[in-house]
Amino acid sequence: MLTSEEIFHIAQLAKLEISEAEAEKYSRELSAILSYVEQLDQADISSVNQETRTLDSENVLREDEVKVWDQEERESALRQGEICDGLVKVKKVL
Repeated sequence: MLTSEEIFHIAQLAKLEISEAEAEKYSRELSAILSYVEQLDQADISSVNQETRTLDSENVLREDEVKVWDQEERESALRQGEICDGLVKVKKVL
């Protein structure tokens, strides 16, 4: 099981301030996770194919191409945002 000292060290590396109670909680939780990883280490994977993808894979993205918009398409696109300091401010994508 991870010690409180180790938990506080991990928290310091992550630039987190945690209480003693949180350190005890995280010690139990992280120790459980590490225990599970140790179990996975012992799994027999000798029959599993080690290649996770083919070597013949290729880029599935299309090439960039310039598309010339007519005046109506340009104005329609610009109406979707607001003009702020001469720039088009658009809605958040993410």
